[in-house]
Amino acid sequence: MRREGFCAKGLTLLQKKQSEKSASGDSFEAVAREWFAKFSASWAPGHSDKLIRRLELYIFPWVGGLPIGKIEPPQILSCLRRIEAKGNLETAHRALQVCSRVFRYAAATGRALHDPAAVLRGALPLRQKSISRRSRTQENSPSFFVQSIATWVTRRSRRVAFCAPSVCAARRASSC
Repeated sequence: MRREGFCAKGLTLLQKKQSEKSASGDSFEAVAREWFAKFSASWAPGHSDKLIRRLELYIFPWVGGLPIGKIEPPQILSCLRRIEAKGNLETAHRALQVCSRVFRYAAATGRALHDPAAVLRGALPLRQKSISRRSRTQENSPSFFVQSIATWVTRRSRRVAFCAPSVCAARRASSC
């Protein structure tokens, strides 16, 4: 391949050679897939599909072939910045969480010394608070609220109306 093809993807020749050299079991992609196979059985199918797809789209093309012990925070941050540049800030935060989980698994299995993704916790902008877009249903509409109060008052007044004659009769009987 020509050198321009690597540069267009954001890869250097050195990174390409390293990824080919470390295609064995210690690459980020191999460890991530091992972690996924081990833990995905307990997840919902939709969650596991989104998680592996997120790794395949945004992380594996740039750091998937690198040895997991050699990956540095700036390499992960460059992947996250690509996601952020597309306007997917929430996806960038979730990708950071998944990378951190993979690195913690690698550290636990002795293939990495630390979690470089943990250093990046404050590197991304904060998530925007979502605006509640709750639909206006019968239960939360103002007219339903007024109607329910009117129904309660009507029921209460009927109860008092039925109980009042018997209370009055009982009082008259006791006063005699």
